[in-house]
Amino acid sequence: MENKIDELILESLSFYEPLTLDQVILDLDHKKVKNTPELNLDIFEKRIKFFVKTKKVKILKSDCKVTFIKLFPKRKSPFIRSLIHSFEFLKQKIINFFSK
Repeated sequence: MENKIDELILESLSFYEPLTLDQVILDLDHKKVKNTPELNLDIFEKRIKFFVKTKKVKILKSDCKVTFIKLFPKRKSPFIRSLIHSFEFLKQKIINFFSK
């Protein structure tokens, strides 16, 4: 349920243009909203706060208006990606060794 609501909200937010809460609500896909009866304003606001907390969305304040903008996901450094890849490779080798 939350996953469906999260997807719906994140689709309506923009990477380029800050949107007010009203604009985000107006940009929601109406067909998907109809298929999500559990969505209400309280849940909507809680999910937005969650996105801000998890740094998927940023709050911008200007002219006494609060707007939201979606943040690009951070990429892992090449060094960390290589460590993860090496760890996965070693893990697979160990699993193969003990499964024989």
